[in-house]
Amino acid sequence: LGPEVANCVEGVLPLTTEYVEAEKARKYFLWMCKIQEVSSKIESGLKTSSVTEAMSAFSVLREQADALEGSSCAHLRSFVRSVRNHWRTRLKEKLSSDFSDVLKELKWPLVSSPLPPSSASSSSRTTRGERDMDARFTKLFNLLLQFDDPATPTAPPPSCDHAPLVPPGHGRPILLPIQLLLKPLLKRFRYHFYGDKKTNSKEKPEWYFTQVSTWIGDHSDFLENRVQHILNEGEYSGVDARLQFIGGLLDEL
Repeated sequence: LGPEVANCVEGVLPLTTEYVEAEKARKYFLWMCKIQEVSSKIESGLKTSSVTEAMSAFSVLREQADALEGSSCAHLRSFVRSVRNHWRTRLKEKLSSDFSDVLKELKWPLVSSPLPPSSASSSSRTTRGERDMDARFTKLFNLLLQFDDPATPTAPPPSCDHAPLVPPGHGRPILLPIQLLLKPLLKRFRYHFYGDKKTNSKEKPEWYFTQVSTWIGDHSDFLENRVQHILNEGEYSGVDARLQFIGGLLDEL
């Protein structure tokens, strides 16, 4: 290259570097705006009780976080992860609370008078209120499933700390909505069979098994029909609701 061309190149190089840096800053700013926009939609959905819209926005946020996993911008990756984890916690708390409210209306757990098996098999005499309640149950159950991974084939090894509940021999952590179905029963079990209660007797191990067996019988129809029907309609058709429920109860023994 001649001296004039070389001088020209030397003059352009700093400008090229500045342009590249400016473009990086522009893209960084655009990503921040996208994350903030989605975050605002989630917050708005929670404030207006539009949980479905909030979960839809959260799905977009998760896609953004996945897209940035290969980015060299460590601070941006860290930021989107923290935002995703924040809203994941908030949404799980909100949905879990709403689901618990519906379970109370359903008089769950079903230890005395079981409900009709499912909307799919209910008679025409089912009241509008029961149909609405069933629709709310199904909607919240499906929204809670979004916090699970349908592709999860196996569970962590038993030696792992804080490993999720896994039904014996099934190899899959118990789905979040089924964990919530188990929660009041596990609370009752711990009340009666932990501590200094008379029912917590080593001489009467059959009491533990009798109680668990009774609960399994009380809830089998609901699990095999209503819950399994929901799972079969989506990505979790290979999951056995009753087996997961039994596994969660046996985990206490």
